[in-house]
Amino acid sequence: VAIDPTQPVVNDLTVEVARRQVGSSGTIPMTASWVLGRAPVGTSTYELERTIDGGASWQTLESKARSTSAATSVGDGRATTLSVRARSSTGARSAWITSPAVTARVVQEDASAVRHSSGWRRVRIDQASKGYRLQSSKSGATVTSRFTGRSIALVAARGRLLGRADIRID
Repeated sequence: VAIDPTQPVVNDLTVEVARRQVGSSGTIPMTASWVLGRAPVGTSTYELERTIDGGASWQTLESKARSTSAATSVGDGRATTLSVRARSSTGARSAWITSPAVTARVVQEDASAVRHSSGWRRVRIDQASKGYRLQSSKSGATVTSRFTGRSIALVAARGRLLGRADIRID
């Protein structure tokens, strides 16, 4: 019997806002994914940890995951850093690979950073985040928000009678 001494290598840890999901209680759903760059013979499992706001302690999110992705969430406005490593069936471990800090923020329709043209109104909708959304039936109505960041996500209801949104980034 030969034991494979190959040490696994994990590459490319990415963290992004989860698609088609809405958070609750001040959290934003995220998806972490990574690539196993060098795989030993046999099964590899993964350990996934996070730290919040640059803290010294790490919380274990997954300890024996078999998938190369995991659903997690980040707190609104909290800098979250994830770290993952692989473990082979023989016990060999990869080095930890760490993501850049991700700070996600929910910007509501009534925030001072959100500007809108005439024709918009704030409507109470129980299913909406914080219970309200902006609504307009005026053609060409615009909403503008300025921010500095690496990505953006729009949370909106979808339906064939709900109109269309065009997002432009300068």
